Amino acid sequence: MKKRPVQLIRAAAVFLGAIMFLSACSPKPANTESGAAEYDFPVQIGEVTVNESPSKVAVLSPSLADIVVSLGSVYELKLAARSEDCTAGELSVLPSAGSAESPDVETLKNLGVQLVLTELEPSEELAESCSDAGIQILVLTKATTREELTALFTSVGSALGGAKTGYRAAERRIANLLSALDDIQRLIPKDGASVTAGYVINAEGEFASDSTMTGKLLAYAGAVNIAADGGTLAADELATADPDYIFCAKGLKDELIQREEFSSLNAVVNERIYEIDGALMENQGSSMLDAVIELAGTMYPQLKTEGLIASSSSQEASSDAESAADRPARVDADSSRADILVLQDRLIELGYMQPPGDGFYGYWTKATVQEFQKRAGLEETGIADETTMNRLFADDAPKG
Repeated sequence: MKKRPVQLIRAAAVFLGAIMFLSACSPKPANTESGAAEYDFPVQIGEVTVNESPSKVAVLSPSLADIVVSLGSVYELKLAARSEDCTAGELSVLPSAGSAESPDVETLKNLGVQLVLTELEPSEELAESCSDAGIQILVLTKATTREELTALFTSVGSALGGAKTGYRAAERRIANLLSALDDIQRLIPKDGASVTAGYVINAEGEFASDSTMTGKLLAYAGAVNIAADGGTLAADELATADPDYIFCAKGLKDELIQREEFSSLNAVVNERIYEIDGALMENQGSSMLDAVIELAGTMYPQLKTEGLIASSSSQEASSDAESAADRPARVDADSSRADILVLQDRLIELGYMQPPGDGFYGYWTKATVQEFQKRAGLEETGIADETTMNRLFADDAPKG
């Protein structure tokens, strides 16, 4: 038998050794189903493997956008495009890439988008077009329970910031948000009969079920949801339930009052039917907290008069009320919502921001802090460190 050259054998051994070395140095995608991983990337989320931290992300769902904003400026600054449905607050300045159902892939490609967050399963054509353009699509559906909500937050955090860093940041955010919801629920007066309420989602009179997060917000606000199964309640069922309060998306109140099955309800007769921003009820980021504050404040106005709850939109900026001992020494993206509101209220008072503050350290808050630092002759970090906070609350703080 003819012998192979020694050089060929050695080359093959070196080649196989290199493959084994590369395989050993390329970690398997981290899985976060049981918690944070030991490293950030690659990370497996569902059927999608994100190999590295995306610098440019498009968000097609208002609810997912709300979550990204809730995670803080580090993640919000990754947003490079949105769907035409994502128009809330700071998102309106982002370039639009068309509809959530059929985004313009060429626009996404030209903007350098690497990852798309959406609630909708893409068509085969859209999936293929994005794949050809080197764009990944991550589909994340809305949560219906606290556990699913935590998983949703950590999935978004992991996709944007990694299975270790992003996961833990998102875990802290959702824990704080759920804790705040629980705090409001504990404030609800326990004396007297249970308050009943329903949230109507459309002109057909359909109610949000208490098996959805939207319906669960009523419980956090101290009410029993009359729509256990959701959907349109028959006239006799609605009359039997006869809720104390009815909430509905903006623009629906007049239509509902005209409906025969609604007109004789106590909530309508006693003028206890209220419109609320549908985005607060439907989105699953920090909007949920504002929704619960508004719901609870409507049904239990004493909570507001006693100063136990206050929405970000009702915060009054007043440096006189914030002594050096009371205000936070430093505020950044990891600060509590209350501390961030203190910062935002002062920036509003000085004319750097438009009300209301939202309690989250997003893109515009960072940019506004940088503008203040510039005018105050400080290092423009965008972080309200102790030096910045002292200057911000000084009597001679420069105005915007």
